[in-house]
Formats: sequence, C-alpha cells, structure tokens
Amino acid sequence: MKQFSWIAWGLMTYLALLTAIGSYNYVYGDPAAFGPYFHDKYVAHLTLVRSHAVGAVLALAIGPFQFWRWLRRRARRLHRAAGIAYLSGVAVAAPTGLAMGVMAYGGPPAQIGFSVMAVLWLGSGIAAYQAARARRFADHERHMIRNYALTFGAVLVRLYLALAMRAGLSFELVYPWISWLSWVPTLIFAERILIGPPEGSDLSHSKQA
Repeated sequence: MKQFSWIAWGLMTYLALLTAIGSYNYVYGDPAAFGPYFHDKYVAHLTLVRSHAVGAVLALAIGPFQFWRWLRRRARRLHRAAGIAYLSGVAVAAPTGLAMGVMAYGGPPAQIGFSVMAVLWLGSGIAAYQAARARRFADHERHMIRNYALTFGAVLVRLYLALAMRAGLSFELVYPWISWLSWVPTLIFAERILIGPPEGSDLSHSKQA
C-alpha cells in the first residue's frame, strides 16, 4: 500500500509540474497560445488571464509537496511557508477563475461547471487557512486534500481534451462535459479518502487520537 501511495504521489507530482511548466504561455499572455475558441475573450481580458495563470501555476506546482510527510514533520517552517505561497496562489487563481468561468466557452453548462469549481476552490482554501490558524491541523489537512483535488482540475482539463481530440471528438461537444469531469470525480475521490483513509496515514492517526 505504501509503495502504491508513492507511485500515485509521483504520478500526481509529475503531471502537476508538467502542466505548470506547459502553462508558461498563459503566464506571459502569449495570444498565440490561446487557440481559436478562447483567443478573442482572453486577449480582451489579458490581465485576468495572466493573474489566473500565475496563481494556478503556483498552487499546482507547490501542492504535491505539501502532502510529503517528511516535509510536514521535519521541515515545518518550510511547510508553513510553502502553504502560505500555495494558498496565496489559490486566493488569486480562484476569484479570477470565477470571472473566467462566467464567460467560459460552451454556454451555461460549462460556465456553471467552472464557476462552481472556482467557488469551492476558494471556499476550501479559506477553510484550510482558518483551520491552520486555529491549530486544527487534522481539519486543515482535510480541507487541503479537497482543495488540491480542485487545483488538479487544471491537469485533467488538458488531459481530457487531449484524449478527446485524439479520439476524434469535437471540442464543442466535449468541453461542457470537461467543465464538470475535470473536478467532480477527483473531489468525490478526495471525499472517499477522507471517509476511509488508508491505515498508517496521517489522517488515520488523527482519527485514532
């Protein structure tokens, strides 16, 4: 089980860093990277897009390392500093993501999907911060698991789009579905972890305490 956990963490970290690095065009606001479906709206709201990209990339890249047990137990100051940076990224990316969600391509289904995601993303980030401030670290960890499940949606949007395009499906057809599939299954999976954490995990220890 421990070996599986390391493999899962390694895969999550690899995909997160790959997506973060691959998003540099959005950080610099290169219009050529936006594609035909987003170009006009993104160019018209370039500061919004850049702000969202910077915050999301920061959270996406830092997040996996916050679940590294050694860092939490042996380098608490570094864990705390990284956590502040992570939540700062979410604090920027979630509100700007909500603004972008309202004008998302795909009409109401996609707009509602991405907007709900952004609200939950911000809300779980605030809850995680408040729990840490109150030294309720078990609650903090739970909210952070939920929050990163939503952060990881940035990876899944790109993964699902790549798979759909390879399968010959049209962007217009799949994008509204992806606006929900990019975060609902991962959030359900996160809740499943929280209901029944693996034996020996930090969460199982907190339940036994």
